[in-house]
Amino acid sequence: MMNTKRGWHENGTLRYEHPYHDGKPHGLWRGWHENGTIAYGGHYERGKRHGTWRYYYPDGTIAYDYHYHDGAPNNTWREWDPDGTLDYEQRYDHGKKVE
Repeated sequence: MMNTKRGWHENGTLRYEHPYHDGKPHGLWRGWHENGTIAYGGHYERGKRHGTWRYYYPDGTIAYDYHYHDGAPNNTWREWDPDGTLDYEQRYDHGKKVE
């Protein structure tokens, strides 16, 4: 059974939209800042994060870019400061850090 949970900010704007299938997170999860800009987005498959997850600052600038495979960190993870400067970069291979 599919259902979607939603929450709102105090100002009435949509805060998040999280779909579930049989009680487990499944599908595109999204969240928004109070000003209406996207805060995050990513997929769950059968309760595990899978694929690209991105997080954004309220001005729309990207904050994090993470990748998952079957719930484990995978590929290159990056984080940026609010000014757009790359602050962190780490490569993963199915949950293990790659040096």
